[in-house]
Amino acid sequence: MQGDGIQATVPWLDNDYFERKISLFSCYLLDDYICNDAPASLKLNTHPASIYMGTKTTITLIPA
Repeated sequence: MQGDGIQATVPWLDNDYFERKISLFSCYLLDDYICNDAPASLKLNTHPASIYMGTKTTITLIPA
């Protein structure tokens, strides 16, 4: 809603699956993910939350 980036984590074994579905600098609608506090040791941006996605997460591109 605010246009802020949010950090996402995926299981190592599912990395290729998500790399095929997601392109940098695009916007997506996500369903079936877990949201938690961003880990301090791995925090990449200022957003306070982080999402964890698995193969049950649905990813829908928002057209430009």
